[in-house]
Amino acid sequence: MIPLLLLTGYLIIDRLAKNIVIGKKTDNDSGVTTGTGDQVNNGFEDFEVTIADTPLELMEFPSRSIGNATFKVETSKKTIMKYPADGKAQSVSVMDASGIEWTLQIPDNALIDEEEISITPLNNIELDRYPGSMLHGILLEPDGLEFLKSSSITIKKAGETIKGVVLTSEHDGSEVILSPSEAHEEGIKAPVQHFSTLLLVPEDDEITEEFKDFAKAQYEMALEYAERLLEKPLSVPAPPSISPECMNEGKEEQVKEYGELVCKEEEEIVSRIWSANRTQWVLSGGMEMNLPPVFFQLLHRMNAKVRKLKSQYEPEPEKFMPVFNAAIRAWKKTSFFIEAPAPSAFLSWAEKARKHYMDKLNKDHDFKAFGAAFHFDRVCSLLGGDSILQRIINSMTFKLNVDVQYHTPGYPITIKGEGTLKPSYEEGGIETIYSMYDKTLYAQGEITLKYEYTGEDEDLTIEPEEFTVMAQIRNINPCKSDKINILIEAFGSDDETYVYEQTYGEYRDSYPWVKEESEMHFEKERKEVPCKILGEGVIALEMFDFEVSLNKEAMIADETFRREQSMMDKWMVVKLQLEHTPN
Repeated sequence: MIPLLLLTGYLIIDRLAKNIVIGKKTDNDSGVTTGTGDQVNNGFEDFEVTIADTPLELMEFPSRSIGNATFKVETSKKTIMKYPADGKAQSVSVMDASGIEWTLQIPDNALIDEEEISITPLNNIELDRYPGSMLHGILLEPDGLEFLKSSSITIKKAGETIKGVVLTSEHDGSEVILSPSEAHEEGIKAPVQHFSTLLLVPEDDEITEEFKDFAKAQYEMALEYAERLLEKPLSVPAPPSISPECMNEGKEEQVKEYGELVCKEEEEIVSRIWSANRTQWVLSGGMEMNLPPVFFQLLHRMNAKVRKLKSQYEPEPEKFMPVFNAAIRAWKKTSFFIEAPAPSAFLSWAEKARKHYMDKLNKDHDFKAFGAAFHFDRVCSLLGGDSILQRIINSMTFKLNVDVQYHTPGYPITIKGEGTLKPSYEEGGIETIYSMYDKTLYAQGEITLKYEYTGEDEDLTIEPEEFTVMAQIRNINPCKSDKINILIEAFGSDDETYVYEQTYGEYRDSYPWVKEESEMHFEKERKEVPCKILGEGVIALEMFDFEVSLNKEAMIADETFRREQSMMDKWMVVKLQLEHTPN
């Protein structure tokens, strides 16, 4: 899974609407809102942004850590959910030892890929700043997971009203910091910035006053840094070139690091202002706490950076991922407060990138592009575009040509034929074979073979005239190997019959000579594999397994295999030609 963005929280709409208006700058002469605000082209168009090819010198910020927490993870109470990335919203809940229920709510289209998500209650929690205090908490995994859309945690307990301060920390409990939260239906609701550890400090008069002071100090310090940052020229680092072909953890980390770097200073200050503002608001009983004008100016700087990157690098396909990552992070921070370029603005770029990799797959026969095209199709769908999933699947269609020469003294026989192998079939909808039951299988189908006797006996023919066998293509993984596997069920029919036309009539000799001889000659290539048969489900099937080299041309494989018994003058040659025939 590719992490794409930082999450923001659920907010009180009517209060923020007032805060946004108060936070705007107004030209006294014209009454026109300028500099900040919630109008589409207001403010950030005035910023001049430069792109730097050298590392930027970033501001350093003092730690905002409250302390470190220790705890015991109640592994036996872990709740696991497999997020299917099917476009539907999901939720998962867990109850801790005190009876508090924690519910993680994930919106629709929040991840590009499937992910296993877990939520585990904690106990024996102690924050070193407040020894002996009673805390509650959960561990969200996988550590560091981020979503495309806002996720939130609701904290409730039956028959009670939950009040307190929400904190977040690193996965191991270190670096505990304030997290924005709000009262919600007799409980608390808080945004999930990223998967780590969430803690709840129940309302306590002494601790509450300390948190108020801490939040106030953090707020005032953040304002000072905001003013300093606004004096700096706007500059953004040039994005690295990263292709989703052969995606790996190293590339994912590059994408994430660049996304974090683009607006790192603005994000840090905005997060400090927002969490301190919300904490003061919660602890003051809902007293108005308006956001300052510099808060909105920082948001506009973030949008300006994104616009510059998009205008500079679209439609370069290898720049999309890092720039989109930065854009999504900025959008999640800014979109609730001001008008911001929506993620859907990147749809055209994503569609062009998808076409780029489709052309590489279909025209250049570069199978590394298959995963990239699939990735961009998912992005296009998430951004509101049309999916071409079936076209991508059809791009992995092949024609297999088989030519077998079998020789035993007096009986030279040729078996020839071809067939189409596809990665999907229809049965009440499209299913992709390899994702359904066997991740090494990429294409499957039937090939039709025919016997031909090529000896001197003109009165001999072989039946049946033609027969069908199952064939598969497995292990297409050009990122790791230039080898693939072609599997064929048999080279002869069980009903193989030799028909002799003689003067006194027809003589028929039924015995699967070719089938048995081929199994003897290629005994080492025989293996049992799962095979999806329509109407029968998945069955185990004995097949010949030939490893062949992968070429970057339409005829992606063309190899010959020979086995012989020299003392008996018997031999068999199998020639396989695999052609990439996308449609």
